[in-house]
Amino acid sequence: MSHCGKLSFIDEPVPSLIATSEQLAVTWLPPYPPHGILQSYLVRYKLVEESEFRKHLVLTSEEAVCEGEARERQYCARISGLIANRRYDVAVIAKNEDVQAWSEESNSVTAETRESIHLYADQPQGQGLNPSPSSSLRLDKVIAVTNSSFRQETRLARAAISSTPARPT
Repeated sequence: MSHCGKLSFIDEPVPSLIATSEQLAVTWLPPYPPHGILQSYLVRYKLVEESEFRKHLVLTSEEAVCEGEARERQYCARISGLIANRRYDVAVIAKNEDVQAWSEESNSVTAETRESIHLYADQPQGQGLNPSPSSSLRLDKVIAVTNSSFRQETRLARAAISSTPARPT
């Protein structure tokens, strides 16, 4: 069975982006109405000041499925190896099975990577988040950008506590 026709995206094909110091996490909805069986996605990205998209990820439709019930029926990609404190444009293109051409590119969205924030927990033994005064608490500053409003919300990512040597004084 051959599927022909144009693959088109909904108004917000890339509804959210989350940025940390060296990564962007992209989430989008599949095309609606569907025009066939999705085969793969091409996630293109570039620095804002660059004129053309030169880097990309190719994901099968199975690889792009988000994990967890909260993101059911959404697709996700993680772009890593980025430069901190830089602005990136991201766009998504889809491809159906039995069709040679890729869809039109989605509207691009912009997100800025941020430096990680390191806080040290100097709590007496047995108090606070970690009983060891030589442990560090690492919080990544996260920026969420929506395509419809480009409104930025700053949130703190889940804290990750790891034992490290005592901080320098």
